[in-house]
Amino acid sequence: MGSSTEILNKVFDSNTNSIKTELGSSPTAISDGLKLVTTAATRETLVASTTACKAVAIQAKYSNTGQVAVGGSTVVAASGATRRGVILYPGDTVTLPIDDLVKVYLDVTVSGEGVNYTAVA
Repeated sequence: MGSSTEILNKVFDSNTNSIKTELGSSPTAISDGLKLVTTAATRETLVASTTACKAVAIQAKYSNTGQVAVGGSTVVAASGATRRGVILYPGDTVTLPIDDLVKVYLDVTVSGEGVNYTAVA
């Protein structure tokens, strides 16, 4: 997997400010939400149930005081050798091409912190 910038460049066309059509047909719907992780070091899915999409942009809340890890089911936010996933500091954003939001996991270093997200389907 490439860097966040490489992934973003594959998904987002900065010339037209739109999602690239290589994701299949052009997106026809947009949704957004907020996800707070109840307990630090306890990963949670971005959404509670299957939610089809083509891509999602995830932004760490500006009010966070710690970091958020974004990734798969093995994501770990705690610093050190076991840290896994993309680490977001307050205000940082990552965009992921993904077909279902329930496949995205979050972990936080401070209980009750989280992300805002926008998905296209």
